[in-house]
Amino acid sequence: MRFSLRTLQPTLRLGRDVWDPVNMPVEEFEARANRLRAEMRRQGMDVLLLYGNGLDECGYPTYVSNYTVKLPFAAMVILPLEGDAILVFEGSTRGRSAAQATTWIEDIRPCWNIAETCVTALAERHSLGAAIGLAGLRRMMPYDQWDLFSAAVTGAKLMDAEPLVDSLRSVKSDREIAEVWAASKIVHTTFDDLEAGCFDAATESLVAARLIRRARMQGAEDVRVMVANPLDPDWAFRPPEDGAIAESETISVLVRASWERYWAEATRTYSVRCGRFEPEWSESDAALFDSIIQRFTPGRSVAELLGELGTACAGNGIGITAIEPPILSTNDSVTILQPGMCLSIRLTLASSVVRGEMIVIETQNANRI
Repeated sequence: MRFSLRTLQPTLRLGRDVWDPVNMPVEEFEARANRLRAEMRRQGMDVLLLYGNGLDECGYPTYVSNYTVKLPFAAMVILPLEGDAILVFEGSTRGRSAAQATTWIEDIRPCWNIAETCVTALAERHSLGAAIGLAGLRRMMPYDQWDLFSAAVTGAKLMDAEPLVDSLRSVKSDREIAEVWAASKIVHTTFDDLEAGCFDAATESLVAARLIRRARMQGAEDVRVMVANPLDPDWAFRPPEDGAIAESETISVLVRASWERYWAEATRTYSVRCGRFEPEWSESDAALFDSIIQRFTPGRSVAELLGELGTACAGNGIGITAIEPPILSTNDSVTILQPGMCLSIRLTLASSVVRGEMIVIETQNANRI
């Protein structure tokens, strides 16, 4: 069994794209910037560069700005220790007004070369020779742009800031948890619709289209669907195909949806009978699942917990991106579960039922969303 969770990325994000300042007020983002600056000061950074590239990897700049790309382009937030933040994104100047509607940052600079625009901004702030924290640049920035950037900051002290940002992102505020809850409600309602329907000739792609439509109708920003056959010896989740779903076939379906930048996901396993998707989920399965979830308590080491649960459990943090730290792994000897962490947990039970749920680590235990 393998949990392969990279799915197809759309060319254009077609869903809802708004900023609701009631749910996520300016104060929320200012607080994030202040927490980052406190860590920057502690680690001796003068400026922090948060870079993302593509619809699935824009978490660093989105975390501070609330801006997210609608095409597989890049974006960056320049956060100085003192002074106003700057948002840079790939696109034409006509995209500035759309960006202004979704971010609290006032200095917005559309461009076609983020490295070049970043160097210009750093020069304006007299920061080309400063201590610069990097989040995302080394991993995701195209080589020609990284070459341009690194040549311009030869006098700077470049510092890896990803652990710093990952640590802050992994613990969610009450407002963030509420957004994840709203996204989770979309996912669960989408599954309810699938279970209530009937298909004369079900195919994977038809089922995926129905799920995506239902999530869109609820206001989802983005939706992803993957399927798997857990009875196959070496199964993995994959994008849906056009093949028919046979009578009595067992199929696991994973649905992700985002709401106001925040993702949620769930996984269900079905047997298809007479065109209906009947959940494979017994009372003993539910009891076992709940007993496992109760082990996710604050203060526990991820490596220790996964060592107890074995290979049947997989998961990761979830929030502004669908996959973010912590990644649940027995090799993770550092991460300790903390209140406020949102996790997507996927379990494969002895009955070959794959089940995935969202949980929030609370003061005493884990609460399912």
